[in-house]
Amino acid sequence: MSALSSAQPVHLERLQAAGIECIADVLIDADSFELDADERAPYLRPALVSHWMNEGHTVYTIDSSNVDLKLPRFRYRIDHVSIHMRRLGSGLVERTASVAMRYIFTGPDAQILADSLCSQELVDTVDASLADRLTDPRYEETNVEFEDKGWLHRVLEPTVIVGAAVIGTYLFFNLRSKRSDNG
Repeated sequence: MSALSSAQPVHLERLQAAGIECIADVLIDADSFELDADERAPYLRPALVSHWMNEGHTVYTIDSSNVDLKLPRFRYRIDHVSIHMRRLGSGLVERTASVAMRYIFTGPDAQILADSLCSQELVDTVDASLADRLTDPRYEETNVEFEDKGWLHRVLEPTVIVGAAVIGTYLFFNLRSKRSDNG
């Protein structure tokens, strides 16, 4: 196993890293806040919470136990999350982890402090022989097919399709003109 392949993060880790890069710095000035997380990609919330806690923030869930606390609230909703893979040759694959989300950060009195969209793409190179082992069967977006299926799909299929269309057109007009001549 090469050094490149042994250190490859799984697709889920790349999506988490993209999510962190997308919105983690929005809360740089907040010491503590309530988090209203989107459950569409449930693996993003623990990564974000861990990041924020490591940065010194106190993160609360939205529930009735902290009604007495007047805290800012951070809410995010996921618009898009995906992994795309494209063959590069030489046994390597280019992997793109994409995350796009909307967020709103409100103060304790519900004033809007930040309201925006963000998107983040992280691109790296993966050993093609390990690509199947980087997926997570629990999450459909990590079970990806290669975009580029190789020479057969890239060159041969379009050539065969164009050739068949040319032959079909030739036969159609050739047979039609012979019928008119006999007719």
